[in-house]
Amino acid sequence: MSEYEDLQQTLQTVLEILHTLENMAAKYTPGSVPEYLQVQLEEKRREVTNLQSRLKSVSDNLPVRPFVFIGRDEEKNKCLNVLSPEQRG
Repeated sequence: MSEYEDLQQTLQTVLEILHTLENMAAKYTPGSVPEYLQVQLEEKRREVTNLQSRLKSVSDNLPVRPFVFIGRDEEKNKCLNVLSPEQRG
């Protein structure tokens, strides 16, 4: 798994936790949300912001390296011979 994919997965998990915490906080009136819940909400929001900024800095748009036999003429010829209809039997 690439760093980008790992960050995306972590962000998704943190967003799910944040959503759960927000649902818990929604059961209270604005002035009666317990302190521990407010602290957890703030921490998760900061974590989401941090992960989003890290995702922006990690690029996942690099071209995929092609599987090309460069400088491997002998190996390439063996592959082509094996794949030719005459060699299949």
